[in-house]
Amino acid sequence: MRTLIASSLFVLSAASALVLGGCAVQGVDHDDDEVVSSEVAGALSAYGKSLVGAYQTADMASDFDNIVLKADGTYFSTETVYCIKAPCDPLRDEGKFIGYKPRSGKTIGGLRLVSKTGKSTYYKTVLGADGVGFKLSRDGKAWFKYETVPSYCQQASDCKGQSFAHIMCVGQATCTAESRCGWKCGTGTTCDYSDPTKRYIGKSTAECSVIKYFCAEGEPFSNECGCGCTVPAPKPCVVTGCSGQVCADGEMMTTCEWRDHYACYKSVGICERGADGTCGWRDTPELEQCIEGTL
Repeated sequence: MRTLIASSLFVLSAASALVLGGCAVQGVDHDDDEVVSSEVAGALSAYGKSLVGAYQTADMASDFDNIVLKADGTYFSTETVYCIKAPCDPLRDEGKFIGYKPRSGKTIGGLRLVSKTGKSTYYKTVLGADGVGFKLSRDGKAWFKYETVPSYCQQASDCKGQSFAHIMCVGQATCTAESRCGWKCGTGTTCDYSDPTKRYIGKSTAECSVIKYFCAEGEPFSNECGCGCTVPAPKPCVVTGCSGQVCADGEMMTTCEWRDHYACYKSVGICERGADGTCGWRDTPELEQCIEGTL
């Protein structure tokens, strides 16, 4: 189910509050000896291994939009949060999971999510054809379909334990703007905090995980170097004025007397934004010579 947040206040529906903070709906675990033996060995059961992957659903009534079940038996899930005034990060949950194989002759297995918060939630599961995707249900009546996706992440560390195609080179995982796991070749990350196209608000994934911010201009971004807002490219300067003698940020009105050197701006003038950010005519030898010739 989705959560609506008004401004900076967290306003949860009663149903959402029950899922997030109340007692989880408990299911009856399958009588699965395989689970017992695999847990003693510190490994996933065979059915648990078949559930490993990244999944997404578009169903608004589901408990979460995205879930990643990792080969090491851990998981994380995210739930979209809708805000009225500012962007919000998805609600995140993580912990360990257990997969219970279907009883003999049946197709419904089980998935238990044991959150770090201490909450334990049991879902009935049905694998999709050829093991692609699955359906989840807490009560066996309302089923939510999850499609398999190549990967899913909020930060680069989420990609550890996920299988995703990438170029074979020494490097490290990255989390793309599309929340997909990528790969960057190289032995280290070089962060250019002087990049004029980005304004960093946080300079580490740990710092960014607890920051909420709003970009009045530009778009929010997050990468292995930090997070912040992109800096929109400045608008091009325009030639304006009654006689085309002014280089400015936008159209402007001037008196309409004529000076001979105005013709130089049209013939050899270059209207551009300078290093200080203001618009003006570039000081070139051609422009200087032309203006001197009209005096």
